[in-house]
Amino acid sequence: MIPKDALPIHMAADRKDALKRRECDILPAAFIKYQLKQYLILAKKLNAITVETSNTNIEEANRIMQMYTSTIT
Repeated sequence: MIPKDALPIHMAADRKDALKRRECDILPAAFIKYQLKQYLILAKKLNAITVETSNTNIEEANRIMQMYTSTIT
């Protein structure tokens, strides 16, 4: 259950970056691809704000999230 006034944020990455970040993980690349697809589907259903982290540094991603969360009253 998700509160009506929730602000879902989807932290997205492309497949190459997701695999690189999880290089010590034992999950197969096909499963990572599946996960990325499912998270995107869920984000769309929830009308989530998507922050693309593959081309955004940590500071910029944080600024984007703060910008959106500051609008919540």
